[in-house]
Amino acid sequence: DFTSIKLAVDSITGSSSSNQYVVQVFPGVYLEDEIDLTNKQYVSIVGSSIETVFVEPNTPTQHLFRIGQYNELSFFTINNIGVGYSAIYCDDIGDYGQAHKLSFNDCDTNITVLSSTQDTKFFGEYLDFNGSYSYGVKIISYNGYLAYANMENYYNFPTGIGTTIANLVQGSGATLSVFIGDGIGNGDTDSTNYQISDYASLNTISTTADNWGYGVRVLNVGGPSRFDIDSLSIVDSLIWDLSIEHPGTFGTFGGGSSSHTKINSL
Repeated sequence: DFTSIKLAVDSITGSSSSNQYVVQVFPGVYLEDEIDLTNKQYVSIVGSSIETVFVEPNTPTQHLFRIGQYNELSFFTINNIGVGYSAIYCDDIGDYGQAHKLSFNDCDTNITVLSSTQDTKFFGEYLDFNGSYSYGVKIISYNGYLAYANMENYYNFPTGIGTTIANLVQGSGATLSVFIGDGIGNGDTDSTNYQISDYASLNTISTTADNWGYGVRVLNVGGPSRFDIDSLSIVDSLIWDLSIEHPGTFGTFGGGSSSHTKINSL
């Protein structure tokens, strides 16, 4: 038994595929310093439920969970991440980390996926983002390395005042795949459900984009990006349902719906 999640994680040594660990978190509110799993493969943190376990940062100037290869987070709620920081931070992890059945409230950035020296992959399932936030999932690739996020049964519900980018994908190795999800915007003209730029790729199946400034936006930044969109319903966009601002963009939009008067293509 430990008095904090971090103390339990820090106590773990020698974790491996043949020596796996689960940190079981019982009901309560946990104020934690950054919990670093990057050198602790095959360690999972499992809460009792998203309605009974709440994890928050000790200070507004820290990431909460820094995950690495073969780590998993599941069954709890994360609250109150400060400006410029992430609830879950994945940077150059080499393979994949994952999260399942988490709820996020008022976290400036919910999930960051970065690559600059090696590939990074993140798999998320049944994640919901709520309250005031700047970014839902932020995926950035540098130097051509893969920065990949696969999201299934995934939901954005920002209610804060100000700009929210629910999904930002940037760089030649950056890819986002979303399979089933809702994006209900906050009615801000600068907010965007899907924003891609500089050779990034977007793939979606069976999702919605409701009440954003932009449903899908391809910025004219860097090289041309690509998208493959199937069964995306875009309604009540304040500016554009689909805004293709880079002239070299390649994309397909099939089986979905949008307003013909709200499609912008340069």
